[in-house]
Amino acid sequence: MFEQSEKIDALAKALASAQAEIGNAKKDAKNPHFKNTYASLTEVLDVAKVINKYGLSVTQWPLESGRLCTTLMHESGQWVRATMSVPLAKNDPQGAGSALTYMRRYALKSILGIGDEDDDAEAAKGSVKQEAAKASVKQEETKPSIDLFKVEAKKANGVSKLFAQLLEKTADADAWAMAWEDAKGEEEKTAVARQLFNNLNSK
Repeated sequence: MFEQSEKIDALAKALASAQAEIGNAKKDAKNPHFKNTYASLTEVLDVAKVINKYGLSVTQWPLESGRLCTTLMHESGQWVRATMSVPLAKNDPQGAGSALTYMRRYALKSILGIGDEDDDAEAAKGSVKQEAAKASVKQEETKPSIDLFKVEAKKANGVSKLFAQLLEKTADADAWAMAWEDAKGEEEKTAVARQLFNNLNSK
């Protein structure tokens, strides 16, 4: 959801001047699981400091239902505001904290026009989807007499509920949750859930 003050001419002029100086955030953090790098929240905040000398400031705070509100304000009193949310990989304090950090980075980059150099999500989704595709092919080739995945999905009252249960058992919940959200249609979501099921049961 996007909102703004009655006028934003002064804010727009100041933001245009600030964006002429704002650079892209450097990839200063590493994802040990996917072995790639991304721009941390600390780095993004550091890059954004230049806006202060143009009379601009940003506030971000969490709302109900896991939402984040980001407001860009000008010293004139003009403002623009956007609210966003992402699904929690885990419904616990750690999952909420990860989602909040993720949203703060992307919201700040978006509202200020900072270059997005974070490729963690795409790498995660790509890797998981490739594994899911391979699992689907392998499943067709082997055709076991008893499909344990289907058995467990039936017990859980559906693939989505089984997937939620599986997320509680994996250390890579964030990546799997992103892959699930990115999957289009029931077939792709089932493939993602099946791969996670197979991974957990092969250990």
